[in-house]
Amino acid sequence: MDDENANRFFSKVDIPDDENNCWNWLASTNKYGYGQFSYNGTMCRANRVSYEHFYGDIEGDQLVRHTCHNRKCVNPRHLELGDHIDNRQDAIEAGRMPGINKETIKKIKSLARTTSHYKISLIIGVSRRAIDKILRKDS
Repeated sequence: MDDENANRFFSKVDIPDDENNCWNWLASTNKYGYGQFSYNGTMCRANRVSYEHFYGDIEGDQLVRHTCHNRKCVNPRHLELGDHIDNRQDAIEAGRMPGINKETIKKIKSLARTTSHYKISLIIGVSRRAIDKILRKDS
């Protein structure tokens, strides 16, 4: 990112005295609460822009995940790459997926030994795809 864009980007960030804390995005957010930044004519997620600024290009379809679980945070110390399955697991562990928590995951794993993913989805009340992702992550 060139100096002009970097200055424009960081003018929209609240960087606290303790740089280990979240750096909150102060400008616009998308409908999901993630910071957004217009960069080279494209609206980008602020956490991705920050990650690329500090660490370089993001390969393929990787996601930039928040270890702090704060959607407005752009602190590079709180950002790491992962895939959709990693992101889903983060959401489960943070309690952001209704109906799925560690106990539910244990129940899903137990049921998976003798029951189809479709039947598990009916029992638990989530999509079969969610069951598939949970079981793939832990296998």
